[in-house]
Amino acid sequence: MRRAVDVGVRASAASAAFSALLSAASVAAVMVPGTAAAQQTAGQTADSSAASLPEIHVIATTPVAPPPKPAPAAAAAAPTENTAAPAQPGVVDQDKIPSNVQTLSAADFSYMTTPDLLQAMERALPGVALSDQTGNQFQLALNYRGFIASPVIGTPQGLAVYQNGVRINEVFGDTVNWDLIPQNAINGMTLVPSNPVYGLNAIGGALSMQMKNGFTYHGVEGEVNGGSYGRLATSVQAGGEVGNLSGYIAADAIDDAGWRDDSASSLRRVYMDLGARGDQTEFHVTFTGADNNFGAAAATPVQLLAQNWSSVYTIPQTTQNQLAFLIASANWKPSDTWTYQANAYFRNFNQAHVDGNGTSTQNTGCPDPTVLCFPNLNGTVSNLITTTGQTVPATGSLGTSVLGEIDRTWTTTNSFGGSLQAASSEKCSVTTTISWSG
Repeated sequence: MRRAVDVGVRASAASAAFSALLSAASVAAVMVPGTAAAQQTAGQTADSSAASLPEIHVIATTPVAPPPKPAPAAAAAAPTENTAAPAQPGVVDQDKIPSNVQTLSAADFSYMTTPDLLQAMERALPGVALSDQTGNQFQLALNYRGFIASPVIGTPQGLAVYQNGVRINEVFGDTVNWDLIPQNAINGMTLVPSNPVYGLNAIGGALSMQMKNGFTYHGVEGEVNGGSYGRLATSVQAGGEVGNLSGYIAADAIDDAGWRDDSASSLRRVYMDLGARGDQTEFHVTFTGADNNFGAAAATPVQLLAQNWSSVYTIPQTTQNQLAFLIASANWKPSDTWTYQANAYFRNFNQAHVDGNGTSTQNTGCPDPTVLCFPNLNGTVSNLITTTGQTVPATGSLGTSVLGEIDRTWTTTNSFGGSLQAASSEKCSVTTTISWSG
């Protein structure tokens, strides 16, 4: 028993010692971080080269500022008078037209910019292209979105062209002879895509030209210019007003030898305007005259072009255009919201065309060698005899062979007409147009 008690006492003493050791270890574990921090602080003080971490500032949540109080309402300003210009009767703003309307000014048609009217339009109007079907640069065709305004009959004409409100498409074939328009007399041009307002055959669009007058142009101006292939052009214009009367005149002359043989051209054009106006009325009388001659360069076989690029195959190929065009127009504006316009015109146009062409005639193997002959359907040949019984000699006056024919055509048209229009810019707008032509 004594040994057992002794062992138990020793076990109890060991257990108490283990508990004390465990408590000391716990206290030491708690004190170690503090001791390490103290040692680190002391180390930093001793070693000034040690890196220091940036100080962190914790900012508390900031409340959203209240919305600013509205300022006291200012006294209502006195109503101001509306200074906007009143709507002009019969005039539609360009931004209200649902299409790509394009406009040109007088500066776009200056000879210093482009040499002729059509090239000025091609340069300044997107969508416009030119094509040459006559062999002469003064008789080009204008193409706009697949529709053509051309001097050649048979092309798909689809553009209506107006000069001072009068349609100038020819009554025969609906062609347009651009050479009859003096470009230095144009004050402005508007190109409008297809619009039924512009009347007959405007399915492709309409070109409206406003010419200068003594109220819109003041001064005297003359130009002389030249170029390659014998190009020489002169032009003059003068305009002004005295009191309620105005006058304007423009004339030009162009000579061009052409880059092909026998393709010379000459243009002579004049435009005049006499006007008068009062407080409510304005009246104008205009005249356009032209006498133009053109030499065309028709198709030439490559064999001839290989010898000379300026050679031609058949001659003559000439066209002469003559014009006398008279317009009388009046405008009456009795009030700010009503206006009345009227015009009347007479147009005389003459065209002569000479066309030399090759034929199947021959001067060899003929029954009568002194007379030209023509092949028959059965392969034989027969001498040519005119409807009056005369024969056609095999040689001309100069001893050269006569193996071609010359076709001549003449076209004369007289057109006249007029229009009357009333327009209002009141809220209930009414526009009435009455026109006639012959």
